[in-house]
Amino acid sequence: MKKLILLILVIIPVIAFSQKKQRDTAKVAMPIKEGSIVYESIVDGLDRSKSELFNTSLKWMANSFADSKEVIQVKDENNGNIVGTGTFDYIAPGFVGGQERMAFMTDITVKDNKARIRIYQLRYKMFGSSGYKRLSSNDSDYSSFDTKYKEYLAEKKWPLNNKKLFVLVDSKISSIIESYTKFIKSNPKSDNF
Repeated sequence: MKKLILLILVIIPVIAFSQKKQRDTAKVAMPIKEGSIVYESIVDGLDRSKSELFNTSLKWMANSFADSKEVIQVKDENNGNIVGTGTFDYIAPGFVGGQERMAFMTDITVKDNKARIRIYQLRYKMFGSSGYKRLSSNDSDYSSFDTKYKEYLAEKKWPLNNKKLFVLVDSKISSIIESYTKFIKSNPKSDNF
């Protein structure tokens, strides 16, 4: 009897510790359009003119980015189009965890009663050990995030367990789009000041 109890006490911990931890192998799904990452959201039923939606979109750009005059590259009210660059900084997950900056293009198109926001041309830059420095989004040291994502999908340089970066970037970009969607829906037709 003692041998049976002793055997059970030895086997249970061995079995418990011998189970391998299941690795999350699901890939982060970023929206791909014509081979590149492109986030897009269309907001319908806004009950406002193209001009009102255009001005509201300009307000959102001014509120969302530090220097909207530097950010906005195209402002075409006749066609209802605003194109600009945006950036955000983040700490890259992983062993080293260095600071990086993501730069991207933002394209807003408005028509009567509807608006569309697109975020594309994602580029990233790692900061050196010299610390934070002001960078323009056109800095030639940026690398294509599309390439990094494709390597991750192909399991080349980025192993599956290092998907935290892609979850982080996806979350940040999705929150930018959500911010625009909420702003364009909630902003009243006129101020009546």
